[in-house]
Amino acid sequence: MKLFRSRGRNDDGQTTRPTLAQALALYKAGRYAEAETVARAVALARSFPREDAPQALSIAAAAMGAQGRYGEALATYDELLPVFGRLFGAKEWRTLKLRSDRAQTLTALGRHSECEAECVALTSVAARGRVLQMRMVAAAARNGLIYALNGQGRHQEAEALAREALAAHRLPGRFAFVLRLGLARSLNGQSSP
Repeated sequence: MKLFRSRGRNDDGQTTRPTLAQALALYKAGRYAEAETVARAVALARSFPREDAPQALSIAAAAMGAQGRYGEALATYDELLPVFGRLFGAKEWRTLKLRSDRAQTLTALGRHSECEAECVALTSVAARGRVLQMRMVAAAARNGLIYALNGQGRHQEAEALAREALAAHRLPGRFAFVLRLGLARSLNGQSSP
């Protein structure tokens, strides 16, 4: 029985390749540096469908942002936007999600008015979609808008939007949680002198 095996090989001695699913799982587990490494490896591999490389790089960008490297993440999103548009279409949920992720990065960089404009546009487009992914993009964009409004000191507008979003939509727990955080930020901002 083998207790150890060569790195990157399975039990049959064949080389294993990282996958998009592995990168995403690492990201969701909060293992951002590893997620970025695996995502970059997927992007460099030529054995995957051509749409895997840009999707992998979008995970790498999200992982960069989660590690506080917002400038690098934004540059990666900017490079990926035209690629996603060509591959999936400008109004397809994956492209809209990328734009939403980019907008969240803008606000992390203190570029709140740019984030606001992008989130307003995204909310309008995604709200017309019927699939769950579009509803999730719309919720993420709404959250970005709430954060951007709070960042500009427009706490009452942010509060109203957060309350409206929480009342109107039954979304998975994570989205309800971030909307509640936005609501809390808006209330805290209003109580500040």
